[in-house]
Amino acid sequence: LNEFNSNLNLNRLIDTYLSSNLKHFYIIQDYCATNLNQYLNNYRYHNTTNQKINEKLMRDWFEQMIDGIRYLHENCRILHANLKPTNILLSNNSKQLKLTDFGYMNIYNKFKYLLKIINDPINSKYLPMESFKEHRYSQKSEVYSIASIFYEILFLEKN
Repeated sequence: LNEFNSNLNLNRLIDTYLSSNLKHFYIIQDYCATNLNQYLNNYRYHNTTNQKINEKLMRDWFEQMIDGIRYLHENCRILHANLKPTNILLSNNSKQLKLTDFGYMNIYNKFKYLLKIINDPINSKYLPMESFKEHRYSQKSEVYSIASIFYEILFLEKN
């Protein structure tokens, strides 16, 4: 758990809480104002001049996303396996990016989990073809997912 909390680009687990009736489990994490999907939808809606997102902000997001993924791969030895704009949180000023909802590929049966994300129309937009054809998912798949997300950011288009 501590290995996740030491990277600024991963959403930090602060605490957990089980209700007194044992029916509810709460996870307390870093507060983030929005996620990338909400940010992009809001930007598209209010952007009447077709202005692109600030280049420095896009570059910072890209570096932060790569840093978070690299940390998961090298230090935690897990795949995110669910990269999409809704799982990328943004701070109040939208400058700090945090990856969330990661690591389930190594918890569940890989094949069963892969079938689940392939059949989800939102997830499938960010998956490479080998995930569909050969039921494979790897670090290279995550590079494809990041590229798909950044295509969406750069061109303000949904995949």
